[in-house]
Amino acid sequence: MLQHFLSASIIFAAIYFIKWIRIKEHKQSLSTVRYEKHYLKLLGWLIGHSIIKQLLTDGAGYVMVFTNVLSLKMQGVYDTVERLGSLATRIVLTPLEESAFIYFSSNLKRGGVDSSDSQQALKKVSTTYFSLLRIVINLGLVVLVFGIPYSSLVIRIYGGAQVAENNGGQMLMLYLVYLLVMAVNGITECFAFASMGTNEILSHGKFLFLSFFVHYTLHIVLSHTIGPYGFIVSNCINSALRIIFNGHYIMKFLKLRLSYISTILPSFKLVTMLFGSFFVIVLSSVIFGSQEFDLLHSLANVAVGGVLFLGVMAYLYQSEHLFTSLLIKEE
Repeated sequence: MLQHFLSASIIFAAIYFIKWIRIKEHKQSLSTVRYEKHYLKLLGWLIGHSIIKQLLTDGAGYVMVFTNVLSLKMQGVYDTVERLGSLATRIVLTPLEESAFIYFSSNLKRGGVDSSDSQQALKKVSTTYFSLLRIVINLGLVVLVFGIPYSSLVIRIYGGAQVAENNGGQMLMLYLVYLLVMAVNGITECFAFASMGTNEILSHGKFLFLSFFVHYTLHIVLSHTIGPYGFIVSNCINSALRIIFNGHYIMKFLKLRLSYISTILPSFKLVTMLFGSFFVIVLSSVIFGSQEFDLLHSLANVAVGGVLFLGVMAYLYQSEHLFTSLLIKEE
């Protein structure tokens, strides 16, 4: 059986080789060669783009492996915090970004619009884009406000006392800020990549190449300065730079003014509620958190935060109309 399979493979290989020789003998026009070179250049940029994004994603790991900026103990604490924070990325952000990219790419024309129908579709997609950004920013702020006071408790439950005693809670607080920045960056990149033409993709590749060096320089400098916090701050700065680049392209693509960004910012009433909730939770932590990880005191502290969280979410649903407005616009 194996001999027949090998024989058949050799015969098919010989046939295709002969066909390839015959095709090669036909001269191709100069325009065809230029056409292929154009797409080969684009393919090369896309491959390099993917490699650089992977290096940016795992930048902290590479720096920790090839340098001695952190001890093995602190590397373990950082990895624990990163794994805990990445749960939100895998469960919430990744599916959201995939769905957003599919929607944008199926409703946008790369390189711009050229008809009234395209203008109508662009208006609809831009409304959805800003609605998604508003949802991400508002929910991200809610997670930030309610996550920071309970970071130490969560990291103690997830990673144990050793991680909590080595500044694991403080790292998680800072990582929550990074999650908010990363969520906004994810939505902006989805829209940008779904609408970019060839020239814009090449321009973005050059920007990403420059940000690669900035990112690793910040990793090394900040990790030597402020330890493991430096990796998180570096990630925040890199994501913020990508938001600025993509945001500038999107505003130019949609032909909108910078003042339009005010539509995605949280309302004054929501900001007031979040500040009030944060103050109450911190006060609750002082009252019930005086005992070192006492179960009853911890449950009471969580109960206070839970009631406030439900109140804020009810306000978001009924008064801010985050999700209902998106559904109405989609219809």
